[in-house]
Amino acid sequence: ATTHRLSRHQALTRLADGRLQVLVATEMLARGVDIKGATHVLNASTPPDAGSYLHRAGRVGRMGAVGTVISLPATAAEERQLAKYSARLGFEFEARLDLRGPHMPSQSR
Repeated sequence: ATTHRLSRHQALTRLADGRLQVLVATEMLARGVDIKGATHVLNASTPPDAGSYLHRAGRVGRMGAVGTVISLPATAAEERQLAKYSARLGFEFEARLDLRGPHMPSQSR
């Protein structure tokens, strides 16, 4: 546990002083850690509940700053879950990219 704590501290220090540009974090780090200057949060998995979504999203946009939260729902169920979070928290998602369906027309052979 001490090694993990030291590694976390080193990663956060490097992020704070600019030596680290991207930090991949667990749900645990998303709660209670203030990362000054963070501009983006990428949810690679859908948070388990609206409160967790809010905590993750809250890592950006602090003190009136603008931040971007990107969520990547992998299933229709995750999309529905995110829609519930937006209704509960009072915001709307802005769809920027839809990766469902064919990307190129199919060709006959």
